[in-house]
Amino acid sequence: MFNKKKQLRFSEIVIISFVWILLVFAPIFFREDTNINARELLNILKTIIPLFIIFLINRLFFVPKMLFAKQNLKYILSVFALIAVISFGSFLYDRQDGPPPRQREFLNDQRPLPPRPNQFDENRLPPRPNSINAGKAMPPFINLLIFSFLLVGFDTGLMATFRLNKSEQQRAKLEVENAETQLAFLKSQVSPHFFMNTLNNIHSLIDINTEEAKDSIIRLSKLMRYLLYESENKLISIQKEMEFIKNYVDLMMLRFSEKVDIKLYIPNDLPDKSIPPLLFISYIENAFKHGISYQQTSFVKISFFFNDDKLVFETENSKFEQSKSDNERGIGIKNSKKRLDLLYDNDYSLTISENDEIYKLHLTIPI
Repeated sequence: MFNKKKQLRFSEIVIISFVWILLVFAPIFFREDTNINARELLNILKTIIPLFIIFLINRLFFVPKMLFAKQNLKYILSVFALIAVISFGSFLYDRQDGPPPRQREFLNDQRPLPPRPNQFDENRLPPRPNSINAGKAMPPFINLLIFSFLLVGFDTGLMATFRLNKSEQQRAKLEVENAETQLAFLKSQVSPHFFMNTLNNIHSLIDINTEEAKDSIIRLSKLMRYLLYESENKLISIQKEMEFIKNYVDLMMLRFSEKVDIKLYIPNDLPDKSIPPLLFISYIENAFKHGISYQQTSFVKISFFFNDDKLVFETENSKFEQSKSDNERGIGIKNSKKRLDLLYDNDYSLTISENDEIYKLHLTIPI
C-alpha cells in the first residue's frame, strides 16, 4: 500500500513537471526565429510567473481548504477573484512598462516617413481587407486569463483524480484490515468454545475408561497444536484440516454410547490444495450439540466430497426438542457464516434444511 501511494505521488509530480516544462519552453520551441533575446525571455517570464502564482495558491490553499472541504461556491469565487486580480495586475504592469517592443521602435524611429503613394498610381496594390486587424496580437492579459483558467481547471481535475485514487486505496486497505481483524476474532472465539467442549468430553471419560481418556488427551494435544500454530496461517492444506476434523470426531465417538450413530466420510484421495483453517468446526459442533440425545437413538453424519475445484461439506443429524438456550445456535454458527462472507463473498453456497426430525446442512466452497 505504501508503494502504491509513492507511485501515485510520483505520477502526479511527473505530470505537473511535464505541464510546466511545456508552458515554459513551448513559446521558444514554436518560434519561427530561433534566436531569442533577453527582452523576449523576460516577456515569457512575465506570463509564466503570474501563472505559477495562481497555480501555487490554487494547489496549496484553494483546493485543499475549500474544494475538498465541500465549499464549492467559495472555491469558485476565490478562483475567479484570484485570476482577476493577477490578470489586472499584469495588465497594469504592462501599461507601466510601456508599449510593446515593436511599437516602441516605431515611435522612437526619427527617420522621415516615406512619400505617400499617389492614390491614382495604377501599380499600387489595393489594400487587403481587414489589414488593420489581421496583424493584431491578442492582449497579454487576455492570454493570461485564458491560460489561468485552463491551468486551474487541469490542475484541480488532476488533484481530484489522484485524491479519489488515494481514497479508493485507503478504503481497500481498511477493508482488508477489517477482514483480517474479524477473522482473527472469529478464530479466537472458535478456540475457547472448542476447548470447553473437548475438556468436558475428556472429563466424562476419566471415570469410565482410563485408557481411552489417555488416548483422548493425546488427540487433544494434536488438536491444541493445530489450533495454536496451524490455524494462525491464512491457508492450511486440506489433508491437515481433515486430520484435525477426524481427531475431533474420534473424541466425540469416545464420549457417546452405542445409541448414537456417528459417521464421518473423508475420501482417501485428497486434493493437494489449501483452504482457510477451522471453516467447518462450528457446523460440526452444532451437529453434535443438537443432534445427540442420551435417551433416544440419534445420529450424526459428516461428509466431505471433492469435485474438480469445489469442496462439498455436508452434515445431517437427528433433531430433538431442545430448551430455549439450546435452540439458540450460538455465536459460533453466526461467526462461521460471517467468516464465509469475508473469505468468499458470493462465491460459495450454504443451504440449510430441516424438519421436526432431521437437520441438514450443505456447504460448497471453491478450492
